[in-house]
Amino acid sequence: KRDSSKADADLLELHDGLQAGFLTSASLVPALHDRYGERAAVVLGELDSKPRTHGERLLLAHEAIRRALAAEPVERVRDVVEQAWDGGRMLDPRRDTGMTPDLISGVLTLTGDLERSVEVAEAALEHARRRFSPLAFATASYLRGLACFLQGQITQAMADLELARDARRYGWRKFARVASAGYALCLVEADELLRAQQVLEDQEEGPADLQQVELLYARSELHLAAQRPDQALDDALACGEMLGGEQHMLGAAPPWRTAAAQAAAQLGDRERGAALAREELEIARRMGVVHGQIRALRVLGLCQQGAKALGALRSAAELGNGAPPRLETIHALVELGAALRRSNQRTAAREPLRRAADLAHHGGARALYAIALVELQAAGARPRREGLLSGPMSLTPSEHRIAALAAAGQSNREIARALFVTPKTVEYHLRNTYRKLDIVTREELKGALDGAGPVPDLA
Repeated sequence: KRDSSKADADLLELHDGLQAGFLTSASLVPALHDRYGERAAVVLGELDSKPRTHGERLLLAHEAIRRALAAEPVERVRDVVEQAWDGGRMLDPRRDTGMTPDLISGVLTLTGDLERSVEVAEAALEHARRRFSPLAFATASYLRGLACFLQGQITQAMADLELARDARRYGWRKFARVASAGYALCLVEADELLRAQQVLEDQEEGPADLQQVELLYARSELHLAAQRPDQALDDALACGEMLGGEQHMLGAAPPWRTAAAQAAAQLGDRERGAALAREELEIARRMGVVHGQIRALRVLGLCQQGAKALGALRSAAELGNGAPPRLETIHALVELGAALRRSNQRTAAREPLRRAADLAHHGGARALYAIALVELQAAGARPRREGLLSGPMSLTPSEHRIAALAAAGQSNREIARALFVTPKTVEYHLRNTYRKLDIVTREELKGALDGAGPVPDLA
């Protein structure tokens, strides 16, 4: 029985740390899942509402991930997440934080609280800088990139994921495969399908775990974008088979059902597609994850026809309009506008298409931006085509980030230290930037970048 008035503080910390270590291991080993549940119930039943040790914060973080994986309502998950985060005390500079910041940010992303996930990831980035830990910096970059991708901030997400993948030279392997999957998904949204395919082909096969599921899901989305629905369906269904229907993985699984639904609908089996979309909609509603509901409703609309299709697409767009910016909202607006245009409601189609074009352009979702422009023209509008691939917009996410830091007055060595890259890498990116912007000096950078639109966050 816990009694902090009598127990030695160091022994109590050791006790809680060992309990958390056991739960970490048990959660990763299928044969120990039953023991995980039993031990977690006992240990968590002894905790007060406010954690007193770092070990308790670890235990609460594991309870949050358990609830998220079981697809429990987001309110129940977020309450435990905030207890574990403990106002930022999770990032105790005196202790090795282990996986806990990863769990916190990752769980917040699973629950759809992307803005809070970014906040936690940025705190973890700063903590990694202070400790000069390139591996922790890479993990926090990956986590922020994942949340930014779901927000529709594709340029920001790619910059973060490029940093994470670059850390493999330091020995970073923690989320290397799923970071590659996320990077490939960003490339699909950026309309760079050949690069996305190369990233996935270069990724080594791993064990049949959740990271491998994410790679299969990314491949299915690439096949959909490349108009290969038969291959997309195979990969999406393989995701479900690999998960094996295990309920503890339900909340963490990528949205393979809606990927399979789109492929099935394109292959002519709309009934099967609609059934899969409804399954995913039920899961998203049970959890309360808004972007998951938007996606499921959008795909349900794609699997239907006539008034039912328009009704589902309108519901998806309206749900997105009442939520913070999300990539799925842009997709829903594009599909709604296209459906309205095809039903000869050209005037009504323009508003969602204009909004989709603005959001896509702002976040660097070039594939959606191009589709929105084509649909706007077909609807009778005369949109102004922004140059996405000229001037500052031609810079890669990493070039943009490094150029902005240089324009703010940081030296090459300072930039390299802040981003855990080599000075030669900084020089290489700046050299490419000067060529693309047609400038020759560092002093010209700020003026050349002005008016370039959003740049990747510098944190």
